[in-house]
Amino acid sequence: MSGKSGSVFLRLLRALMPHRRYMLTASSALVLSTGLQLVGPYLIKVGIDGFMLTRDAGGLLKIGVWYLAVQLGLMLFSYLEINAVALAAQGLMRDFRKAAYDHLSRLHTAFFDRTPAGKLITNVTHDVESLNELISSGLVTILGDLFILAGITAVMFWMDAGLAVLAVSLTPLVILMTRFFAKRLRAAYLMIRHQVALLTIYIQERVAGMRIVQVFNRERDTLAQHHRLNLDHHNANVASIRLHAIFNPLIAFLSTVTVAVILWVGSLKVISGELTLGSLVAFLVYVEMYFKPIGDLSEKFNILQGAAASCEKIFDLLDEPPGILDPPVAAAPAEPLTVDFERVDFAYDGHAVLSDVSFSVRPGEMIAVVGPTGAGKTTLVNLLLRLYDVKGGAVRVGGADVRHLKQHDLRSLFGIVSQNVFLFSGSLWENVTLGDDSLDLAYVRSCLESVGARAFVERLAGGSGEEELPEEAKTLSAGERQLLSVARALAHEPRILILDEATALIDSETERKVQETLKALRGKVTQIVIAHRLSTIEEADRILVINEGRLIETGTHEELMRRRGMYWGFTQRIGTRMA
Repeated sequence: MSGKSGSVFLRLLRALMPHRRYMLTASSALVLSTGLQLVGPYLIKVGIDGFMLTRDAGGLLKIGVWYLAVQLGLMLFSYLEINAVALAAQGLMRDFRKAAYDHLSRLHTAFFDRTPAGKLITNVTHDVESLNELISSGLVTILGDLFILAGITAVMFWMDAGLAVLAVSLTPLVILMTRFFAKRLRAAYLMIRHQVALLTIYIQERVAGMRIVQVFNRERDTLAQHHRLNLDHHNANVASIRLHAIFNPLIAFLSTVTVAVILWVGSLKVISGELTLGSLVAFLVYVEMYFKPIGDLSEKFNILQGAAASCEKIFDLLDEPPGILDPPVAAAPAEPLTVDFERVDFAYDGHAVLSDVSFSVRPGEMIAVVGPTGAGKTTLVNLLLRLYDVKGGAVRVGGADVRHLKQHDLRSLFGIVSQNVFLFSGSLWENVTLGDDSLDLAYVRSCLESVGARAFVERLAGGSGEEELPEEAKTLSAGERQLLSVARALAHEPRILILDEATALIDSETERKVQETLKALRGKVTQIVIAHRLSTIEEADRILVINEGRLIETGTHEELMRRRGMYWGFTQRIGTRMA
């Protein structure tokens, strides 16, 4: 076992500690069943030498009863072992799923920027599922195979040391063969896991974007690419199957050769009177039993290689550092709840996005942020919510650096309506409340009505809001989805409301209703608005103009128009919409 595999299995054993009661039960049943397996062939020896050759039918009946009792005991202990192992495996999978999802929920945004969703889905589902096979068909049964090998070896040497030496003489060769195939099987299973992840990522992306595929007539090309990925996955599996197909027959051949040699040598001993017939028959049964666990070990070894590859991927995910951590001792924002950017610098992967940006937002103030695409407007929001950390300067809320606040406490102050609305499968109410049972449904309904969502809410199950929406609420229009997002932000009663193109996809009448709702919040809720429509921007207390990561201008609409600077130039070029 390689150093990496050893580390993986040590961690896996530690993870099994909460389920040690089941594992101890399984191990105890395993030891007892091993002992019973060793008794069976010896009863055959006694039956042949003591009763069959003397034609004692009564003695044979007693041996038969004892043999039946042994098999019943084996059945009982096998049940206990299988049941306990299955419970331990299911518990372990439950723990890993919980740990993986919990860790995912705490990872920073940059991790999700660079990691495909399909790969993470594979980690949390397929790779975790492989642990069931590892525990149920791997670790415990390997221990059982080792126990039975040790027991059979001891019994064979006790019965006839010479034949025992012949029986175990090929064991070093088997070990060398196993080590030879180990590295190749490990590489093959790692490749399989890699290809599974690539195929999952591709299918997940193409299914999500099937409308684009069909509209642009790319079905044939996507099918060809899927065929290539599918073929790579197929070839990776075929490579592991070929190794497996070579390995198992070799073990079977060595077993057959050993049985033939022992049958010849043992027969000579029976003829010369050195060995009884019953002992030879029992010895041959023990030899068959000896090579069966060796063959099983090769099979389990294949399982372990695949499971080790999956475990590595799970542990790699769990070892991913969160990136954004809560401070050991958290501060608390003070009143008044101001927002301050102090000479903020930020870069994505070395590419500068913001440079020396400073401004303040007073409680209850409405600030509009405008600028061309890629200027850094949304980055301001990401830093304010601490989805990323600044590279220089500081972002403060209530006078406290956001890096000194608990993330939960910080983000509970905000409500956000993003340009890209994400809705979950579930009911309309669940999408607005996000599972927060403390929210009053009457208030939630008033938030929906205030943003002009009443018409389509009534269309859904008569206005009950309990109708299940499909994945990402695809049956709703873009405007309806955005209205739900606005209502969701308002329902959680934020102290600071962030709107990133909140009215971009709704009609003028609905936009007016939303603006009336936001106007009613003026002075009560701080509003930071990223918008392109002048109808939204003109009402702001101040407008911040961002370009190429720098704060170029700040002032009211009238002040900026009089200056005839960048803001004035934008309004002249595009009229009712900013660039």
